[in-house]
Amino acid sequence: MFKLDQIPRTGNTRASVRFSESSTQTVIKAAYRQVFGRDVYSGQRSTVAEIKLENGEITVKDFIRAIAKSEAFRKTYWSSLYVMKAVEYIHRRLLGRPTYGRNETNSYFDICAKKGFYALVDALINSQEYAEAFGEDTVPYERYLTPKGLALRSMRAGTLAAKGMVPVPDTTTPRFVELGAVTEERAIPDVQKRISQGVNRQRQQTKIFKLTSLADKPNLKLVTAAAYRQVFERDIAPYIVKSEFTVLESKLGNGEISLKEFMEGVGCSKLYIKEFYTPYPNTQVIEFGTKHFLGRAPQDQAEIRKYNQILASEGIRGFIRAMLNTPEYAENFGEDTVPYRRFPTLPAANFPNTERLYNRLTKQNRDLVVPSFVTAKPTMDVAKMPLMADAVASQTAAQVELASTVGRACQTEGLELPVAKPATRLYRLSTDADTTQVDAVITAIYRQVMVCYEGDIPPQWQLPQAEARLRQGQLTVRGFIAELLASSAYQERFVAAYPQPKLLEVMARQLLGRNLESAAEIASYRVLADQQGVLAAAQAMVDSAEYQRYFGDQGVPYRR
Repeated sequence: MFKLDQIPRTGNTRASVRFSESSTQTVIKAAYRQVFGRDVYSGQRSTVAEIKLENGEITVKDFIRAIAKSEAFRKTYWSSLYVMKAVEYIHRRLLGRPTYGRNETNSYFDICAKKGFYALVDALINSQEYAEAFGEDTVPYERYLTPKGLALRSMRAGTLAAKGMVPVPDTTTPRFVELGAVTEERAIPDVQKRISQGVNRQRQQTKIFKLTSLADKPNLKLVTAAAYRQVFERDIAPYIVKSEFTVLESKLGNGEISLKEFMEGVGCSKLYIKEFYTPYPNTQVIEFGTKHFLGRAPQDQAEIRKYNQILASEGIRGFIRAMLNTPEYAENFGEDTVPYRRFPTLPAANFPNTERLYNRLTKQNRDLVVPSFVTAKPTMDVAKMPLMADAVASQTAAQVELASTVGRACQTEGLELPVAKPATRLYRLSTDADTTQVDAVITAIYRQVMVCYEGDIPPQWQLPQAEARLRQGQLTVRGFIAELLASSAYQERFVAAYPQPKLLEVMARQLLGRNLESAAEIASYRVLADQQGVLAAAQAMVDSAEYQRYFGDQGVPYRR
């Protein structure tokens, strides 16, 4: 174990950590051996990080992070290996132990798929296990010595004879070889089918179009054609685009814009807006955008919510600009590469969604690739829910009217057509409402309570002081309705004009938005009106749980 100790030791040195080294060169050599598994070449050394460590500017932990993020380490343990194998190697080098099981490797695989190689290194070095095992000044070492690891290091082919241990060859056939042996003759189609199972060669056969030189005009035409195919999902004929992209192609050929800016111009074009923005909702637009400009399907609902906010606030151009300016686009495509499908085969974290997004017809299928929820069956009839009965009645009336006017044998005599009632509009006073919205809420209150659905509100009905308190937030809509019920205008228009049974029915329609249903309900309100007055019955309706459920403190009652 190597630990960097910059303080000169005096007295009994046995009290300190064993093998503690004052020389930073020994620590640096040990760090390279642990991280790379060997002594590195001079061209692979991180000279800047070594100088900072010798000057005390960084700790050993930071030095381990620097050499683990070096290009030499990345080429050795990341670029040439499958992701899971790379995770196992890097985990053993930085934490000094093998991975525990599938759950741990899955968590690291998720980090690699979403954030990449450097995020994996940071996750390992910033972990609590690293801090407890090595701290800031100790070089990672092998903490778990297994028999297999010891055998790999000590029992090598050149040392077995010297130790007197000559292995006896095992002549038994392994079980997996027996199971994999072909015991029957297979036709060529069967063999080809078995070869194509699992991971195919689509990943290696993906053609990437990159703009390398502006002087190569044929290659420039190929790149622009590939950009059109990627964005519009088909070859674009000249009679379709006409002269829309002529300016963009000219600027790209003259070097005035990069290929990335060319992709932005194509995405913001009228043709793209017409084909992939106008006919679809925002969620579908986001799926198309990630497919065309990032080469994959959306990762999850969080990414969809983020881009949905950008679409709502900045529009389609802001959405495309946000995708092209992400680190993901810069890392995968840069400034001169046409976006392409990045997850063509397994294994890939986002492969299932990307596969489903690419293997469907865009114009014929509008299903969402990343659904927000699984549709649940309703527990009650939708037609009986509030505000739904009016819509059902309107649709029925339209169907009957259409049936009564279409056909040669139509007879309209004696046919009663249900007349659709006017649509109900809901008014609710919010905290950030402006003057126009507050005026609309006050007018709706007068029209509902005073039963005046047309024309202007008479001045003698209005309550200026209550309106002022409502505008200032000192009075709720329910409180304003209570004061309106106690006003002289309401007393004169309803209380003095109707008998008690009729008045209770009118109040129920005004305050609860419905007729009194049962005899028990009518009897209870009549008893309350006889004992405490009609206004007490009206106040009981306003204070009821039913009123609070449907309208609340700031909602205007409506016809339910």
